Amino acid sequence: MVRDKKSVDSDARVDQVALMVRNGYLPAVDVANKMGVSLTTVGRWADQEVIESETVGHRRFVKVTSLIAYIGVTQAQIFGFLDTGAVGKKKKAAGEKT
Repeated sequence: MVRDKKSVDSDARVDQVALMVRNGYLPAVDVANKMGVSLTTVGRWADQEVIESETVGHRRFVKVTSLIAYIGVTQAQIFGFLDTGAVGKKKKAAGEKT
């Protein structure tokens, strides 16, 4: 089976996005949508270095830990950036009660 270049490029982009998410980044557009702000606002925060970001192709990704540090834990919980299920799993793996 011969795959065309466009298909291979698309697969590579999907792999890059998955890697960014696995490494604690979210697409800036998702951050903007969750927070009810514009993509420009999220980009401005990144440009001003109040949050960490990386660019893959033409897409910007925001480091979730830096976003939480900027907006605070309470706001991060409200906007859904803290995965309480993952925190519970980590506690269980460490033998702590949840």
